[in-house]
Amino acid sequence: MLEFELQKIGLSEKEASVYLATLRLGKSSVQAIAKEAKINRGTTYNIINSLAKKGLMSSYQESKKQYFFAESPDQLELLFKQQLEEIEHNRKRLKELLPEMKQMDNKEKDKPVVRYFEGKNGIRAMVEDMFNVKKGTEVLMIYPYDEMSKNFSDNELLSWRKKRISRDIKVKAFYTRKGDEGINSQNSVSKKLSIEEFVVESDIAVYENRVRMASFGDKSVGIIIENKNIAETLKTLFKLAWKDSLK
Repeated sequence: MLEFELQKIGLSEKEASVYLATLRLGKSSVQAIAKEAKINRGTTYNIINSLAKKGLMSSYQESKKQYFFAESPDQLELLFKQQLEEIEHNRKRLKELLPEMKQMDNKEKDKPVVRYFEGKNGIRAMVEDMFNVKKGTEVLMIYPYDEMSKNFSDNELLSWRKKRISRDIKVKAFYTRKGDEGINSQNSVSKKLSIEEFVVESDIAVYENRVRMASFGDKSVGIIIENKNIAETLKTLFKLAWKDSLK
């Protein structure tokens, strides 16, 4: 419906109804417009004033009676252009304010931020978070390959791998997997752990100042902890384990 389409470009539901009603009627009294739009007279009058401010409605006096008429639909294009200009102005203003706001946010930089995720879509969002790191970042991981492949399709796993490679994100990982097949990928160094010796049932990844932990099963859950001290400590533990694995 036209009312719905006009709402998409910035008119309220009632503004769209009154504008289209007046467009259909031609010059009309507020009573006639209210009846056509199925809105009470008082509200209609307020909406007419709102539309007039937007350049979409005009009025004139005739025989001591006030009539209203809708401006040409071409005015909608002008209104939309004005809205775009206002959005661009606000975008530039926000860009100017961001550095100051980020400085305010830094006053609690030592306080861990913990985000919780549930279900497969939650785990997907956690994986996508990793792709926001700086180009060339190293991600340290330990994960159960079989659980990953059980919960996500080959196409999804391939898509994430391609996205990681395109962003030059490097991975160093321990993993468990049934069978003898290994895992090789560009910008990735992996070491397979013995299933009999090591139990790995969760995915853990450490990158920049974040730690990602995800558990799979009937109800997949996960958290991302944002804290430099926690992340750096886990990176040290990982590096010690990696160094020991080379002996």
